[in-house]
Amino acid sequence: MADAIVQTHIDTFLQSASPEEARAAIEVSNTTTTVTNLSVINITTNYTLSLSDNGAYIRISPSDNVVVTVPSGTWPLGSGMVLKNTSAYTMGVSAAAGVTLYYSTSSFGPLGITQLVNVGANTWDVL
Repeated sequence: MADAIVQTHIDTFLQSASPEEARAAIEVSNTTTTVTNLSVINITTNYTLSLSDNGAYIRISPSDNVVVTVPSGTWPLGSGMVLKNTSAYTMGVSAAAGVTLYYSTSSFGPLGITQLVNVGANTWDVL
């Protein structure tokens, strides 16, 4: 049913579109988007990331302040994870020796959220 509705909208658009708009719409309609489920990791104490955390949603529920450490190593460019502090405590992000983190703050307060993205060899942006 949804496909039929989308097709009706595309047909309506194409009837009034310029040739350039029509080509762009056809190119977009021929793309495929794949959405995968995130793995959810729950932690309660200090934690060092590993390659298996790539693409994960990491929920931090500590009973005290917690630090997540980014280790040195070979990470695929674009690797990343989301960190969510679900507690009333402070969560920190630290770099192991040889790792550079680019961030505006290294700690996140209660209910804070941040994302880590590998942008080069042992180099991470903290968003």
